[in-house]
Amino acid sequence: MRSLLFLCLTIVLVQAQTIPQNVKVSVYGTYHPEIAIAVNPADPLNLMVASNGKQVYYSYDGGLSWNQHYQSSVYGSFSDPSVIFDYRGLGYLTMLVYNADSNIVLDRIALQRTEDGGKTFNFTGYAGKDTSTFQDKEWLATDLTSSPYKGNLYLSWTRFDELPQTEEVTKDDSSRIFFSYSSDSGTTWSPAMRISDFAGDCSDEDSTMEGAVPAVGPEGQIYISWAGLDKIWFDKSLDGGKTFGKDKIIAEQPGGWDFSIPGLWRCNGLPQTLCDTSQSSQFYGTIYVVFSDQRNGEDNTDVFLIKSNDQGKNWSAAIKVNQDTGRAQQFLPWATIDPSSGYLYVVYYDRRGRQGDTTDVYLSRSVDGGETFTDFRINREPFVADSDYFLGDYIGITAYGGHVYPVWVKQDHSKTSVWTALISEPVGIENPDRFLPATFTLRQNHPNPFNATTEISFDLKRTANITLEVFDLNGRKISTLLNGKQKAGTHRVRFDGNRLASGVYFYRLKSEEGIAQTKKMILLR
Repeated sequence: MRSLLFLCLTIVLVQAQTIPQNVKVSVYGTYHPEIAIAVNPADPLNLMVASNGKQVYYSYDGGLSWNQHYQSSVYGSFSDPSVIFDYRGLGYLTMLVYNADSNIVLDRIALQRTEDGGKTFNFTGYAGKDTSTFQDKEWLATDLTSSPYKGNLYLSWTRFDELPQTEEVTKDDSSRIFFSYSSDSGTTWSPAMRISDFAGDCSDEDSTMEGAVPAVGPEGQIYISWAGLDKIWFDKSLDGGKTFGKDKIIAEQPGGWDFSIPGLWRCNGLPQTLCDTSQSSQFYGTIYVVFSDQRNGEDNTDVFLIKSNDQGKNWSAAIKVNQDTGRAQQFLPWATIDPSSGYLYVVYYDRRGRQGDTTDVYLSRSVDGGETFTDFRINREPFVADSDYFLGDYIGITAYGGHVYPVWVKQDHSKTSVWTALISEPVGIENPDRFLPATFTLRQNHPNPFNATTEISFDLKRTANITLEVFDLNGRKISTLLNGKQKAGTHRVRFDGNRLASGVYFYRLKSEEGIAQTKKMILLR
């Protein structure tokens, strides 16, 4: 019934500024700043969110309802969560580590892995361990393409010699951008490698190198940008992260990345890197970098985008994302690209038309490769920011198959809560029925584990074109069991594994709109 619920709850954001349905993500607790979200490409109704409060939230029905639990690690846990799913549906969570028992502060980045969409985590490892330095602001990416590096995990972060919050910083202390990769689902990581040619200071301000976010190109390229010294920097790898090139300055950031917003304990304009890998998009391969700054005045923070269509050799001038014409604050942007369309979405806090520190949440959408944007308010209730309490350093957004999921933090003095909005393409069209997914329920195969043969069944609520395929653990397609129009009703398909070796396999049911569900099955000889 999950797809049926999703149908009932999909909301279309129209040009008349209809506010989409808002859903509270956080179930309990009062401390939830700094949030990240990911959608599972193997089951797009499965969403996972993590917060700085060491909380994980997960949904199995496209964001309608959420569960929540506390997630620590054997190495400790602290802040800066990042979450992703790989092409198999494995989910990953990283956090900076603080271990009070051993008095170790931020000496590594803990990674945890889930096979059930965020409900439980069955593996914990780490990357970037160095007990003589401090790790900060890490971010994850994974290769979802068909490149030789498919499934690889990539991690970039800032390494400080000293942190101003913990030690006395001197002119000899520096900050650099580091990188590591994993080719075995996060079990092991390559040695941490410095990729920034130029170092910043350790003030944790404009002259510090921070904000390294990796993105993957259509042929497995790795693109990373970061901020420092009033500039946006860029580097790339063409061999799966084994080597990087020379730093390239791709934009000026007047006033730097560290600036003040009234009502906020702190704010930043750190960049985010994205790349369009949607083969149906005319902007396939375009790299985008989104950031914010105060070039137009301290009372007029804006969100900007630069882009490259030649693998980072040349870059556009800065394009203003928010389309208001007055003087207002737009800050803490985060962006995503829908891999089914190439459409670009940017979410951010916004104070246009408000008094004082009252804050809304807006979504800007581009369907022409970032050349033009349309803005929409997406929160139903504004909040008043309170500088005595931490709102977080970033918010999040993800999209898949025409469905867009922004997440933000709503503040009420010392209390914070996490919210999302259920948004569906096409924006501006009032009847989206032809864009909605086929309503199906995929069941677990029986028997499972199985020897030689097993039965896969599913319910189809209406006649639709669907595909049923089987894959091995490495994502290689083994068999296509169904491909074409199927009538409404219950379907049972026999899978013959007589020629296969024992092991774990996956079967995926996919609708004509690209919505899919995937389940795991085990063949035992």
